[in-house]
Amino acid sequence: MSVLAKQTMATLLLAVVAFAGNMISLPLFFGVHFIFGSVAVMLAVNLLGLWPAVLVALAGGSYTWILWGHPYAIVILALEAFAVSVLYRRGVKNLVLADLAFWVVVSPIVLMPLDVIVIGMEASSAIMIALKQALNGVFNALIAGLLVKLLIWYFQNGTINWLPAKVRLQELLFDALLCLTLIAGMAPIIINNQNNIINNEQRLAGELKLVAEDAVARLQQQPDRSFESQKEALSRSLSQGASGMAILNLNGTPTVQVGDLHSVLPGEIQSLTSADNLSIWLPKSGTNLVNRWKAGLYRYQLPIADQPNTNTLLIERPAAPLINEIEKSRNQSFMVLSGISFLSILAAFLLSRILIQPLSRLDKASRHLPEKIRYQASVVLPQSRVAEYAVLSTSLQDMSHALSDNFRKLEKAEENLTEEVQNRTQELARTSDLLSNILAASTEIAIIATDKRGLITLFNTGAERLLGYQSSEVVDKVSPALFHVTEEVEERAQTLTDQLNRPIKGFDTFVAIPTLEGAETCEWCYIHKQGHYIPVTLTVTAIYDDRQTITGFLGIAQDITERKRHEQMKNEFISTVSHELRTPLTSVSGALSLVRSGRLGEIPDKAQKILDTAHRNSERLTLLINDLLDIEKIAAGQLYFDMHVQPIDSILEQCLEENKAYGAERQVDIILNSETADVEVRVDKQRLKQVMANLISNAIKFSPDGASVVIDSTVNEKQVIVSVTDQGCGIAEDFRPKLFEKFAQADSTDTRQKGGTGLGLAITRELIENMSGTINVESTEGKGSRFYFQLPLYETANMKPTVQDRLTDSSVGDKPDPDMDAFYNILVVEDDPDVASLLRIMLEDSGYRVEISHDGITALSALEAKHYDLISLDLMLPDIDGLDIIRRIRQHAETADIPIVVVSAKMEEGRLALNGDVENIEWLAKPIEHKHLISLIQQQLLNATHATILHVEDDMDLHRIVHAMVSDYMTVDHALTLDQAQSLISQHTYDAILLDIGLPDGVGWNLIPQIKKIQPTASIIVLTGEEVGADRYDIVHDVLLKRRLTTGKLVDVIGKRVKRKRLSSSNEPVR
Repeated sequence: MSVLAKQTMATLLLAVVAFAGNMISLPLFFGVHFIFGSVAVMLAVNLLGLWPAVLVALAGGSYTWILWGHPYAIVILALEAFAVSVLYRRGVKNLVLADLAFWVVVSPIVLMPLDVIVIGMEASSAIMIALKQALNGVFNALIAGLLVKLLIWYFQNGTINWLPAKVRLQELLFDALLCLTLIAGMAPIIINNQNNIINNEQRLAGELKLVAEDAVARLQQQPDRSFESQKEALSRSLSQGASGMAILNLNGTPTVQVGDLHSVLPGEIQSLTSADNLSIWLPKSGTNLVNRWKAGLYRYQLPIADQPNTNTLLIERPAAPLINEIEKSRNQSFMVLSGISFLSILAAFLLSRILIQPLSRLDKASRHLPEKIRYQASVVLPQSRVAEYAVLSTSLQDMSHALSDNFRKLEKAEENLTEEVQNRTQELARTSDLLSNILAASTEIAIIATDKRGLITLFNTGAERLLGYQSSEVVDKVSPALFHVTEEVEERAQTLTDQLNRPIKGFDTFVAIPTLEGAETCEWCYIHKQGHYIPVTLTVTAIYDDRQTITGFLGIAQDITERKRHEQMKNEFISTVSHELRTPLTSVSGALSLVRSGRLGEIPDKAQKILDTAHRNSERLTLLINDLLDIEKIAAGQLYFDMHVQPIDSILEQCLEENKAYGAERQVDIILNSETADVEVRVDKQRLKQVMANLISNAIKFSPDGASVVIDSTVNEKQVIVSVTDQGCGIAEDFRPKLFEKFAQADSTDTRQKGGTGLGLAITRELIENMSGTINVESTEGKGSRFYFQLPLYETANMKPTVQDRLTDSSVGDKPDPDMDAFYNILVVEDDPDVASLLRIMLEDSGYRVEISHDGITALSALEAKHYDLISLDLMLPDIDGLDIIRRIRQHAETADIPIVVVSAKMEEGRLALNGDVENIEWLAKPIEHKHLISLIQQQLLNATHATILHVEDDMDLHRIVHAMVSDYMTVDHALTLDQAQSLISQHTYDAILLDIGLPDGVGWNLIPQIKKIQPTASIIVLTGEEVGADRYDIVHDVLLKRRLTTGKLVDVIGKRVKRKRLSSSNEPVR
């Protein structure tokens, strides 16, 4: 919107306000009212200018023409707007003073002659009207000035062009003082005048009341009530000051009247609140309100109680005498009020000027203050008798002197600074030369600097030598991305995108982390100008200016080709040594284990002790080799983790079973307290079992004979917490911070007394942290230690009570079947004859049929010629790599499902290479531990059966235990009663049925005929808490006692029974 349009709209708005303002009146005295239309005119003068103000005045004056019946007021208001606008624009910035000047000049010259000559007013009335209009105009100018100041105070923020920028202090003081004096002076005069009117009317009412009472008394004295007698009585009272008198009937109509009675004529009757029963009759028309009142009559009505058919007595008296008296008093009061107003204006003007004068002088004196301070000239500021002004002047003068001194010091400091800058410039030049020489001499380190966009700004001699480019070829021309492998940069960019949750690409790939953290060191491959690759460690650092804003980046790269070659040599050496040590150690350890077990014949006691010593030290050597290789692989990031979501309870129970023998050897009990039924975690099962083996073996090793090791498993909202608590000697407080470091031993004698390398806990911590967990320890010296780790929860826990003590170990089968293992055919692929022979002995001793192949080609041929239930495979074969054999086996449908147990000195390398691509495979590192080998083979064979079983048991806690024991190997359905069992048997096919005898709705034996009828191929295994008679053995396949049940026993029996039934149904020979 244009400026003209805005001004036009504002003018129209103020014109409407002016018209409406003249419709609003404020009564001050009798016949004297203030109107407010000129407030809008004064606002137009201040904000819009001359002609908009005149237009607003014409619009407002149009209402006075309607009100008073003549257009003279329009002319006066337009003249007022014109004159005040001219004065305001010529320097009289006070609206009140400008308006007062107008009325002082115009009233005697124009206004009063106009009223007297043209309109025909009396001189006194003309003077009163002139004073009233002048006072009204000045009052409205004051209101307009205050409104403008309020607008500036609340809305002016420097952007409103039509408002003055600031409020002048002199105007503010003038308006404030004038408001106070006017309020203090006008209020008593106006109130006194109103009280005078009220007193006069009350006096008149009292006089008329006496006349009325006298007339009523005369009426009551008349002997008759005839018209003439009543008129005569009223006539006698009429002479006492009334101009007319009448008796009114109930309808208000005069029945008897004497004198002149005007109130029955057309006109207006107004009640007066100043006195009871008093009102005034006014003619219907008149020149103005005062003249109407002068032509009116006061009326007093007195009720008549005892006159029949009459209501009141009405008395009239002319209002002119009293109105003249009131008007005279009003004129005197208004003259006093006018005098007070004009004196108030004069006083406000003088006081505001006096108050502001010291500040004006101070302002004038301080206009050249900056130059005087700058050039240290003498500064003298005016003083004042007003204390505050004097303090301000003194403060400014003191400040001026202080600033002059500071300027003097600054000039001196500037001289010193100039000299210092020259010295520092010379020093920086020397430093720059030195740095340039250093960069040029750094021939073994590549230093490359870039700006924020990635453009190279520095390329030192070392970079030229490393990459083959000259500085002139790359500086200000290319990005360091030129020297990087594209695929490597893209892979790193994707990693950072996932890490930082925002897209990372281009040059940001190298500087995203330095931008956030200041620096980053990574390994990269540089590409030489000739095309060959150079491995480097690159440290990128952000470069900051003095405001801590990044201005570029500095990259320092060092060639690590030689280091990589040494690492490769070390890895190859470790790989070779591990194979060369593990393979013969397998033969030694396995042979010792077989001899010690007595399977090869009786051994004399002395020889047994020597064999025990040899076997124990072979185990120590195995553990040492395993720990050293594990810690090396962890450090190199080459340890493979096969992460799966699986139940925690079954893993803990397997760990307990696998370590019971070691506990029994040390006479230490192992107790499992689990509250994590059906809870799952995402872990590498073998690595978690390795963690538990380390913690449990340590707990057993440091526990006294007869003590207990307690495994607790609990769950909170987000984590599973597993702890292993012993009753040993505890850990010294000062050693605990070093507990998880490599080769840490609380006492060097521990190594000799208890055994160990000091690597177990370091490996344990790394394994747990790689599975997103944490591990810690609590210990009290002399009382024992509690090692606990936390793993992320993948399923809400269903709490269950501690049930470990309900089942106890058993080494005796309840219904033995020594021929069942012979159903399994195992192919051993091993190039070392000694190890192959040892594996044959171990496996055949456990009841398996074994065939051996010493190379890969023979093994593949054997697999084509015959079906095997399991393959034991070494990875290092003379003709074909073991991993290739695994891939070929999985590619053929006939052999794809055969379970494999890798037995190799390079087991970890194989796992890492396959990276979880092949299923149904287990890994066992050489040297071989007999029990572990057999356990893995049993597990793999059971996994291959894919059996489905039904557990008929009314004890939910016992079912949870059985489910945890076998759920890794087979699918388990559950029935609580005979009725549920019958329903499931009729609907589903089962490989085996675990049957409890005592059930809520009957005896388990009654279910056996139905099982044999509906599912004749299902194996029936009775799982009971009581001994079973010999006659019952013939109708079932196995009987297991609950109190002797173990995971191994239960899984083994079910697996072998399922295998036998499947062979029988397929018509294969069963031996």
